[in-house]
Amino acid sequence: MKSLNVLCLIFGLGLIFVLCPGCGKKKADEIPAHPVTVTQAYSTNVMRYIDTIGSCVSSAKVTVISQVSGQIMKIHFVQGQEVKAGDLLYTIDPRPYQASLNNAVATMAKDEAQLELNRLILKRNLSLAPGHYISLQDLDKYRIQVDMLEAVVDADAAQVDAAAINLDYCYIKSPVTGKTGIYLVNEGNVISANDPNGLVTIQTISPIYADFIITEAEMMVVRKLMQQKKLQVDVTSMEDVSIRERGELFFLDNEVNSLAGTVKVRAICQNQNKDLWPGQFINVRILLDEIKDVVLASYAIVQISAKGPFTFVVKPDSTVDLRPIKLGQRFGDDILIETGVKAGEQLVVSGQLMLRPDSRVKVVSPDTKSEKKQK
Repeated sequence: MKSLNVLCLIFGLGLIFVLCPGCGKKKADEIPAHPVTVTQAYSTNVMRYIDTIGSCVSSAKVTVISQVSGQIMKIHFVQGQEVKAGDLLYTIDPRPYQASLNNAVATMAKDEAQLELNRLILKRNLSLAPGHYISLQDLDKYRIQVDMLEAVVDADAAQVDAAAINLDYCYIKSPVTGKTGIYLVNEGNVISANDPNGLVTIQTISPIYADFIITEAEMMVVRKLMQQKKLQVDVTSMEDVSIRERGELFFLDNEVNSLAGTVKVRAICQNQNKDLWPGQFINVRILLDEIKDVVLASYAIVQISAKGPFTFVVKPDSTVDLRPIKLGQRFGDDILIETGVKAGEQLVVSGQLMLRPDSRVKVVSPDTKSEKKQK
């Protein structure tokens, strides 16, 4: 009886497979479509650039040094003050230098009077020469005396000028427009002439230099373009991206660093708001030239394999194609695709994990950002 039941069960199962020969195959063929988000590659014009890092440098940094010795009678600024070129900074005790000037003026006046007397003597004796009432030897003596006194007066005038200059040095003025540092010497101190430690440091902040480096290969491109036009740079603070200045590239160093393979470059920024500061670290973007009709897409479409970057392209039949791509520069959230993708093609932004070549997909959330850019 048990054997009969087993035979009936086997017969029943066989009958099911005979009556439904395609049931197992149908389930195997029903591969579900993978949900994905897509974006559209688009064509546009972009500015080619070089990104690098650097720091800000004052366009004029001066250590103020006294050229005369004496006591500091008065400091006419406060530490950290903005000063203009020609503003009075320090007053050194002028009295000794005023006395020297007065003495030099008096000495010159005495010698000028003596010169005038000798000129009168020479003039009177010249009138006696035609009648031979004076010897030629005496006449020559009077001429030489006048010449000697003229030289003495010239020397006196030089002494007056030197004394006047020293007196003027007592009133130390700012040589540049900029921001003062801390006092290196306080009021009341006696200082020596030409002390290299100086009195104060002044740095010009507006305009300001942006110093940075580029590679030797980039230098070849920059040097060629500098011969054709003025290159612009965008300077951004590393700490605060809202601090941004536009500058002009004007200096390319005259040699390549053989150890690092880099070249020093300098740009000037007007920095009218004084947001950039000497010594501040910055990001720099050198704007090279415009390239037209290039293909861009969201950077999210990029996948990386051992063979390089690739992306999934959605075909009209809702399957995907795996495309190797060559990437260019980043432009915000988008990236330039040099080869592998054409403008207008649909690229997978998310959901790539389960995809293989020819996988069937279902677009669940198309990205309209690139479509707006395309328009």
